[in-house]
Amino acid sequence: MRQDVLKKLKEKSNKYAPTEAHIVELDYNTQTDKKVLSELYKNWTDAEFIPMITNSTTSPTRKIFAITTQNSAYDNLNTDEILGIADISLKDSHVHTRFLQANPNIINQTDRETKGIGRSLMQGIMSYFKELGFEDMKVFVRQSEKPFYRKIFPNIEDKFSTADDSSNMILKL
Repeated sequence: MRQDVLKKLKEKSNKYAPTEAHIVELDYNTQTDKKVLSELYKNWTDAEFIPMITNSTTSPTRKIFAITTQNSAYDNLNTDEILGIADISLKDSHVHTRFLQANPNIINQTDRETKGIGRSLMQGIMSYFKELGFEDMKVFVRQSEKPFYRKIFPNIEDKFSTADDSSNMILKL
């Protein structure tokens, strides 16, 4: 899936332009994708959610997606080109966003060269599952993360969490 991110036009500039990126699904059942996830775990040391995302527990309902600037050979991803990663689970006609993590080497820059990683990744995933006929996307976020989701999905709603469904926001697809 093609999705754009924003790249800075010039150093010391505040102007950005859309740049091609691609969303790819990773598969724990392949050696190359296992290696990619292992490298991300090793290299993204400041990434809060990377230990959970790279956990090798597999399930037919669990999906891992990455957004990358790589434009071919997706079966052999270069971890240096991965901008972000998301851990998704599927239940019935619902998509649950378990974890979203942008590359900490990018998001921790004081003068960021790339923006829109989380937005592009989440919008691409949402579009993909909408085309597959899923009804909604649920997510559990901290209070401080809610503005991010409201910005990229203006129609996302707060919802009551239950023991069976720990999501606290829902987006109708």
